[in-house]
Amino acid sequence: MTSKSATPRQRVPKVRGKASQASRADAIAGLRAMRADAVPNIVAFARRQGRPVVVFDLEHTGGTKENRAITELAALVVHPDGGLSTYSTLVKPPDGTVFVPMISAKTGIWPSTVARAPTWHAVIWSFVIPHRQALWCGFNSRACDMPALVAECRRVNVHLPEPAHLDIMQVSGGFGSLSARVKALLPEVSTESAHVAAHDVRMTALLLNALLPHHITDNVLMRQGLTIPR
Repeated sequence: MTSKSATPRQRVPKVRGKASQASRADAIAGLRAMRADAVPNIVAFARRQGRPVVVFDLEHTGGTKENRAITELAALVVHPDGGLSTYSTLVKPPDGTVFVPMISAKTGIWPSTVARAPTWHAVIWSFVIPHRQALWCGFNSRACDMPALVAECRRVNVHLPEPAHLDIMQVSGGFGSLSARVKALLPEVSTESAHVAAHDVRMTALLLNALLPHHITDNVLMRQGLTIPR
């Protein structure tokens, strides 16, 4: 009986991982296919801010905040001139980092998935530092993503000030996950492939675009500690 019950446990993570890698490739393609006419309100917002808007999401290994490490970062950069660019990469955590199986089953990211991925130090110099003056926007990012990003930078002895940052969860109203809020406000948008960073970036960008300009007012921005351009 022991050998029979052991076989399914070994197979389940592998099947989920393969499915997630296919979903990840589709999600990255979907993010790269986005055009300015899909997010016109974010373009106007970036123009008013006078700086790019970085809509971002990351995945991690799970575990306590002190021990978790970033395993994936994706972003959509909306420039004031209407140009869009994207960034997506898996990230190799430091050697010895523990991957929580429940989290890996959700993200499809296991130690073997990121074995040849760049380290966070490389990601800092390729994306984070070049966009440190942008306005970063995420979902539940004030509690999770931005603290993880800053902590990961400090882990590799790169001490950056926290970028200007807007948490969409705190201004979108209602309750529930990113998928739930997108379903409620934008029922035509697919919410499959949650926990794939590129897909979550696309959903966050569409949610942000729908909330602008009526829900994200100057008062909302000031409550999040952001400067209002004049």
